[in-house]
Amino acid sequence: YRKTMKTIELFGLPATGKSYLLNKLQKKFRFNNKIILTYFNSYSTFNLIRKCMTIVIASLFFLNIKGIFKLILFFINFYKPIKSNLISLRTLRIFFNAMYLISLIKFNHFLRRKILMIDQGLYQLLWSIMYEMDYLNKENSHLIVRRWINIINSLNIKLDVFHCKARKKTILNRLALRQGNSIIEKIINEDNYSYYFLSFSNIISEIKFN
Repeated sequence: YRKTMKTIELFGLPATGKSYLLNKLQKKFRFNNKIILTYFNSYSTFNLIRKCMTIVIASLFFLNIKGIFKLILFFINFYKPIKSNLISLRTLRIFFNAMYLISLIKFNHFLRRKILMIDQGLYQLLWSIMYEMDYLNKENSHLIVRRWINIINSLNIKLDVFHCKARKKTILNRLALRQGNSIIEKIINEDNYSYYFLSFSNIISEIKFN
């Protein structure tokens, strides 16, 4: 009997402390090969190669074909971006990252890890999808969120979501200081914050409902 690996996703607005928390935990568990903590938001040629290799290995041996098929159908039938073109670099990046996350989870489950913690995971990708589709209205976003949750459920994984929160003033101050490249950091003001806070709230309410 193989015990199910627990996957934990840190979910929340930028500057709510996801990477900070993961860094603290990484120092604590750096000698424990059963607990894997991985940063998703680092960009480099090495990380791109590593992600590609993870997808290839998972595809050859133990990737969930049903889940991948549902993922492809989601992008064909439901993903209708407004902020960018359907076939754009951003769309391809979202799909590639979804494939990588699924492969990463399956790969570490195969290696019999106890815990895998990710600072930006499948639900964080859902936020990017909702942004691209301009779906912040709760009634309109309901179908998209439910379809995405259905994909996650079809993967047969144990996924816990850790919701990272911080005060609005704290978030805006941190964003202004770090000058990152996330969507919300391009225009740092209270209106922009409220716009993205609403989309996160919609996703969280759907997660709790399911």
